[in-house]
Amino acid sequence: MASSGDRSQLAGNQSCYTLLSYDPGYGSLASEAPTINDFKKMLETGDDVSRTAAMKRLLSTMMAGDLMPDLLMHVIRFVMPTKDKHLKKLLLLYYEIVPKRTPSGTLKQEFILVCNALRNDLQHPNEYVRGSTLRFLCKLREADIIVPLIDPIRGCLEHRMSYVRKNAVLALHSIFKFDSTLVPDAPELIAKFIRTETDATTRKNAFYLLINCDQPLAIDYLRSIIEHVLTFDESFQLAVIELIRKYCHSNPSERAVFVKVIFALLESQSHTVKYESATTLMSITRAPAAVKAAASAYIDLVMKDSDNNVKLIVLNRVEELQRRHPHLLDDLVLDLLKILNSPDLEVRLRVLDLAITMVPLRHVTEAVVLLRKELSRTSSAPENDESSIIYRQALVKVIHSCAVRFPETVLSSSLQLLMDLIGESRGDTAIDVVNFVRLAAERNVSIRDAVTQRLIAQLPEIRLSRVFQGVLWVLSEFAPVERLPELFEALERSLGPFPLEAPVEEAGNQEDNTDFEDNRSVSSGSASSAVSASTASGLGRGTSSSATGNSARNKVTGSSVVAGGYYCVALNVPAGVLCDTPLRSFLLYGDPYLASALGAAVTKICLRLRAALSDGPTHADLNEGLAGIQSGEGSHLYQHLILDADAYERLSGCARLLTEPNALAEQAFLSSRPAFSTFLAEQHRAQKSTASEQSDARADHPETRLSLRQLQSRKTVENAEDQYETDLNRAIGADDAAAQELVSNLSRVVQLTGHSDPLYAEAYVHVNQYDILLDILVVNQTSSTLQNVTIELATLGDLKLAERPASHVLAPHDFCNMTAHIKVSSTEAGVIFGNISYDSSSASEASRVVVLHEIRIDVMDYIQPIQIPESQFRRMWTEFEWENKIPVMTDITDLHDYLNQLVKSTNMKCLTPAAATAGECDFLAANLYARSIFGEDCLANVSLERTSAAAPLAAGLGSGSPVLGPIGGPATGGSAMKIVGHIRIRAKTQGIAISLGDKILMSQKSASAAGGNKPTRPPPGSAGRSKLGSPKLAALTSSAEGSASSGSPIVV
Repeated sequence: MASSGDRSQLAGNQSCYTLLSYDPGYGSLASEAPTINDFKKMLETGDDVSRTAAMKRLLSTMMAGDLMPDLLMHVIRFVMPTKDKHLKKLLLLYYEIVPKRTPSGTLKQEFILVCNALRNDLQHPNEYVRGSTLRFLCKLREADIIVPLIDPIRGCLEHRMSYVRKNAVLALHSIFKFDSTLVPDAPELIAKFIRTETDATTRKNAFYLLINCDQPLAIDYLRSIIEHVLTFDESFQLAVIELIRKYCHSNPSERAVFVKVIFALLESQSHTVKYESATTLMSITRAPAAVKAAASAYIDLVMKDSDNNVKLIVLNRVEELQRRHPHLLDDLVLDLLKILNSPDLEVRLRVLDLAITMVPLRHVTEAVVLLRKELSRTSSAPENDESSIIYRQALVKVIHSCAVRFPETVLSSSLQLLMDLIGESRGDTAIDVVNFVRLAAERNVSIRDAVTQRLIAQLPEIRLSRVFQGVLWVLSEFAPVERLPELFEALERSLGPFPLEAPVEEAGNQEDNTDFEDNRSVSSGSASSAVSASTASGLGRGTSSSATGNSARNKVTGSSVVAGGYYCVALNVPAGVLCDTPLRSFLLYGDPYLASALGAAVTKICLRLRAALSDGPTHADLNEGLAGIQSGEGSHLYQHLILDADAYERLSGCARLLTEPNALAEQAFLSSRPAFSTFLAEQHRAQKSTASEQSDARADHPETRLSLRQLQSRKTVENAEDQYETDLNRAIGADDAAAQELVSNLSRVVQLTGHSDPLYAEAYVHVNQYDILLDILVVNQTSSTLQNVTIELATLGDLKLAERPASHVLAPHDFCNMTAHIKVSSTEAGVIFGNISYDSSSASEASRVVVLHEIRIDVMDYIQPIQIPESQFRRMWTEFEWENKIPVMTDITDLHDYLNQLVKSTNMKCLTPAAATAGECDFLAANLYARSIFGEDCLANVSLERTSAAAPLAAGLGSGSPVLGPIGGPATGGSAMKIVGHIRIRAKTQGIAISLGDKILMSQKSASAAGGNKPTRPPPGSAGRSKLGSPKLAALTSSAEGSASSGSPIVV
């Protein structure tokens, strides 16, 4: 039985060079494990085949923790003389594991025989035996054994087989690094050897020895072959790059000579050499020519490499260069856009994100032409191809950015191109086009006439309700007065004949549509029933209730009518019903937002005409019909419209303004364009502020110490930190122990068993990006030897055990470390549980099991706060179908303090601007967003009210649309203030929504416990986790026209 000192030395002071497959079938129970006498008998009798099986079983037993040092002499006697090569390989593995020194620290006498056998193997006529022995010597760290073998190792450098020579170089390299006094002339010996060596692998090994052991000799050799570097193989070129990086870091005055070599290697045909050359070039110089050359090499690598993972990694490098050297890579934008031919969507989207910031004025025309070609190429994609829809939206975004930045050059051509897409019915492409048109019309007065003329002509082509809303706002605001009559005629054609009622159905479908008529009559009852339904559903202002549209959702849209409106209630047309125009269909079958937008647009037009013409509009019939819609009176109109309380109130106000003119109300009604201009100015200032903050983050503080190499001693320069090596060590976790604080490490230690259990266990949970490493310490607290100490683990959630911990044998009061790797596939609060089983050497005790305390994985380790546009937040809010509603339970009385505490505990980004939440008020609403490392999106809407009693939240604030910013006035009176409300979490998958909700509940309990008060238990049913009835249950618009463009201000 090996002592605990031997095992701790093996586990803690020696490196692992060989990975073996451990078979748990060998001795899984103490009664089945072979004893020393059994192994002796197996080695003494039998042939090489039986001895091979015995050695395999012996190695498995030693891997389990029992090193069996007493078997060393038997192995030497019966296994070492063999000529079987497989058995010799197992023997070398045994030499690697077995303890080589006595407890007093001296070398065991048996190893004199081992040393003699190794010397004979180094002179063996078979090259495989020599090579295997040399590879074993690379792992050996015993000077007493190595010294007699130096001369045979030198002799192997002259062997005729390259396999022996390359392993001899590796052995010399390992011995010199272990103890340079054992072979002090190794660098000089290899420097002569490398000049005559012809084998590529051997030459590369020798060159690495010179790089790591004697850099000046390596530089001398490199100078002698510098003209022929491009003729060498890939592995040797990589060694040259590594030498240049290290040498130029410590000798910056020599950069000019070797930078030319790096520039030459940028043209290598090897993708690995090209990438390493560009990376090394950026680590030794930041000259503009070098930055452009490295970026060009990266772009060429992305275009030629077929691996999408490589493309994304290299694009990250290009993005980093663009961030550090803005506008320096602008001339490469056309080459970058050539990558759009890649079939992978993620690669193309990353390229477009880069192109937005790189397009300069001198190349904007060519870039827009290329983007137009890509846009026309995607027009032939199938309608249900989601990737093409996303790609088209990204293309529209880039063209939009180019037109905004350079309006004089590409605005007119881009505008005509994008307006052709206004009839799109897939995705948000048409909505993005409306946003662009609205922005362009606001900033460029000269194009307003052409834009309104084109929009009027394209009204029959629009296929989305939200696009209609945006177009109506643009036309009502920017259409010249002389075009208003033409606009009235276009609206009259789009609405069709009055009254607005359902068309005659086909005979074959009358029976199928009976249920639809009944459901529609129920959903479109009186205004009071609409208000009550809205209140019961918890809808706020500007929200859409599933109660108004779900009743008719069981029917399929007719083939001649637009299918798939943006909102779920946008178009619920029964089968067989034919409508003349899409606008009429939207109004008749359940889109109250569009009805509000149409009423507001017509009211603005009437007000503008009234101000410009004394006799007012001449289209009396159209005006009368629209006024009928706005008033909601007349059974022949109202009974066919599905209006919620907000739409009804909006239309009634518009009708009242037309029939009862009021100068103050008209002025407020026509103030939407100044509000939009103010919003754009605020948005521009916010973008400049963000860009300034990012620039300041990259800039150095004025008091930062400057490091001038010319003024430093040579020793200081040589000892300077190599940033490349630092990044590499950080990536592989080599410097984690020095970088992380002790308190942070202790916070991740989880106690698994009790102090009174026979085995005490605790685990350090190290969370990496895609896996979890459990470093488990197991201590034997008994006075008996415990065999087959095995940890059995299981997981709940999206966790998978990738590596089972090996079994160990623990002496009395001994300890060992076990590791377990667990793969993580999604953002979900997983649980790891299990037990420890062991066999006692005492015959009176049977096998025992100690149950482990469970380990809960914190979801916060995988969530990152990210800023996204509000329009993207609204789109995802309507699409995501899993919702978790959390009641607010806190002792905090300040709304802003609670919001800050929530953001800190959930690691989410608050998307609501600080200006929107500033000021004292009793209500607050904000949107939060985060994304997991697995690409999962998580959204949250916080709706809070500060009240003096435990009253429910005001109607519409908590389950309606995320109305941003504070509303209401400050509280008056009342000494005991309390925050009530809800936090609604939405995600595409159930796991992250539930896990984040649990995290919020735990943080609230922790905060309340810290305050000394016990949180009030929520009433039954106040918190709910549910899958929404429809992916687009809630329409997130603050008003009818505010929904015309996601992210726009509330305009009237």
